[in-house]
Amino acid sequence: MDYGKFQYDQQKKAREAKTKAHVTETKSIQVEVVTGEHDLTRKARQAASWLREGHRVKIELFLKGRYKYMEPSFLKEKLHRFVLLVPEEYKIAADVVRGPKGFFIILERVSSKKKKDPTETEDTTLPSNIPEEKSKPEAEEKKQTST
Repeated sequence: MDYGKFQYDQQKKAREAKTKAHVTETKSIQVEVVTGEHDLTRKARQAASWLREGHRVKIELFLKGRYKYMEPSFLKEKLHRFVLLVPEEYKIAADVVRGPKGFFIILERVSSKKKKDPTETEDTTLPSNIPEEKSKPEAEEKKQTST
């Protein structure tokens, strides 16, 4: 194979890899303390669609004016209530943090790899290296021989 054909093959492989690559972006949603319930559900559905596409979602509780001086625990609770509205399965990449505009949290999609679920019942058979209990007749024979 000549060098020109080699270069062509390498460029072709690079183009294919580039088209198959998925760029993950961090999408952002701003929520205010006084945002209505319907708007919250609409924004939660949008966040779910972004999570399905594989993007990270930054949910920001935007604080302006007097809202900046409210109780932080109340504001964090407000942000957590919005996160619970997201219908898609997610994991929290970064917990609630205070930023320059307010509080924010970052969500990302749960990995698609099948992980072992701890709630599932496991196999109850004993491993081969653990001896099973002796049967009752053998145990009784030991007692008789020792007396």
